[in-house]
Amino acid sequence: MNSDAITISFKLSEAEYLRTSMRIYLRKRLPIYLLILAVYAYFILRMGDLPLRVLDPRPIGLVVVGLVMLFGAPLLIRRGLAKAFRSNKRLQEQLRFTFTPDGYAIAGETFTGENNWSGLHRVQETKDMFLFYHSTLTMNLVPKRAFTAASDMEAVRMFMNTVPGLQVKRTN
Repeated sequence: MNSDAITISFKLSEAEYLRTSMRIYLRKRLPIYLLILAVYAYFILRMGDLPLRVLDPRPIGLVVVGLVMLFGAPLLIRRGLAKAFRSNKRLQEQLRFTFTPDGYAIAGETFTGENNWSGLHRVQETKDMFLFYHSTLTMNLVPKRAFTAASDMEAVRMFMNTVPGLQVKRTN
């Protein structure tokens, strides 16, 4: 196992931040939205059995509410995430992460910090990003493109795998 420190440097783009944040949001919320739409569809079908006037507003209203939930809410969330990225200067700085068997250090242009692996809530690995969660809502994003060698990425995975109780989840 590589026990040397691994240092990477990168600048997170707004597109990467939005793409990753929206994936997280949709993965959590989409099943709920689909369930609500299924309930709406059930009521629309049940209303079809009732004697209806031409252009009865009940089923049309349910369809509109369902479409707003399915398309409007994610658009509002994306807009809020873009505003959050632009207002958080730390996310826009050149970042340097140094990984060791004990944890990782992060340094930006205006801040520094250290985290032990055992202090993390969990780690999620996607196809293009590592997400180091400090709680259910706060995390550090590290794009895989920042690793110049595949062996460095494997070493970071090994550092995480040696921590008892650290939940490491891999998703695509």
